[in-house]
Amino acid sequence: MVSIDMLQGFFHEIHLLIHSHDFQHKYTLQKNAFSRKRKLTFACIISFLLSLPKKSLVTELDLLFEKMEYSDSPSKQAFSLARQKISYHAFEELFYQTTYLNKQTSSSEGWYGHRILAVDGTTLSVPSSPETIAEFGVKKWYSKQCVIPKVSVLYDITNDLIADVIFGEVRSDEREHASRLMDSPYLKSSFSNKSILLFDRGYPSRKIVQELHGKEMLYLMRCSTSFLACVNNAPLGDHIVIDNYKGIETTLRVIKFPLESGEIEMLITNILDSDRTMDDFKNLYFLRWGIETKYGELKNRLLIEKFCGKKPECIRQEFYAHLFMANIISFIKKQSDKAIKQEEKKKDLKRNYQTNRSYLAGLATRAILFLLLQKKTGLIVELLQKAYKKRSPLRPNRKCERSGAQYRKTFDMNLKTHL
Repeated sequence: MVSIDMLQGFFHEIHLLIHSHDFQHKYTLQKNAFSRKRKLTFACIISFLLSLPKKSLVTELDLLFEKMEYSDSPSKQAFSLARQKISYHAFEELFYQTTYLNKQTSSSEGWYGHRILAVDGTTLSVPSSPETIAEFGVKKWYSKQCVIPKVSVLYDITNDLIADVIFGEVRSDEREHASRLMDSPYLKSSFSNKSILLFDRGYPSRKIVQELHGKEMLYLMRCSTSFLACVNNAPLGDHIVIDNYKGIETTLRVIKFPLESGEIEMLITNILDSDRTMDDFKNLYFLRWGIETKYGELKNRLLIEKFCGKKPECIRQEFYAHLFMANIISFIKKQSDKAIKQEEKKKDLKRNYQTNRSYLAGLATRAILFLLLQKKTGLIVELLQKAYKKRSPLRPNRKCERSGAQYRKTFDMNLKTHL
């Protein structure tokens, strides 16, 4: 669990990092950029973009410099030119700093002592311009040419953390992304031997399965009927099958059961422990839904597809800024939820509650400027107190029938219909 002291220490370190000369020198794209004293400093631009501005750029800049007690604000053209002097790798490093913070903590939750992680992909709608088309490629969507690069995420479900990510081109392969994510430094940490990777039915392949076995990683995959004959021919229930591919034998545990719709669900795993039952694996695979809700948070709450920049470098800056904020919101929510649980135990409440994530998202993005620019780490306690009071009821085992009609969506080509 991330404590208040750890969060305050983390923001103190981030404040020192973005204000340091070494960090600025490392990620400045032009030699003499930010060498003179200006309103738009290196740290100011980074903090502003981490606050995920969603209003018009002119309005957001006015609000920022009003808080900083300046009489006027720079133009949007000046800001756009200044941000292009900063490499997106600065935001990438800040995002990975949040994963390092999580490595210092441990969670007692999980699946029989295992941390649960999921790999899944999606697409993002980015502004179409000659630069983005050259960088990411295009895909035909009905009569339009759309720039929708693929993103693959390694998501720590147990800790509600985006652990690693790959931002690829339109035509990039999700299985190749999954293979690269298996080599993530996050998975090579001390708890990697206790992690289980979950995959949806678009990922199973003999190459992926053998790679997971070769790296001694535990996994659970949902399969389609076109995967392997030995899996398809297995009867309903829990069975062990052997697959031989390129002279290498692989032992697979196949779990097959009918769904309410009449469709046969097929799962494969290398977890051969006889103490784990079919229901255990059903519950384990259901945990994969966490990565779908995380995509829903990024797209619907944090509006990751609402880019204010149009160049590839600017798009990548904002992409990693959103991932940074998503993890920060998660850390704050954990601490707030811990306080709510303690109150529930004292008062013996009939219903369980959690922090309202939508409210917390807006609260955190507004506070990030003060936390990073003015080093007001004391705001963490105030932020937690506000988040603690805004709650939503937990509704376990809630089921809603999917409507055949799709609801109207802002970015209809990219939002999955079930989010």
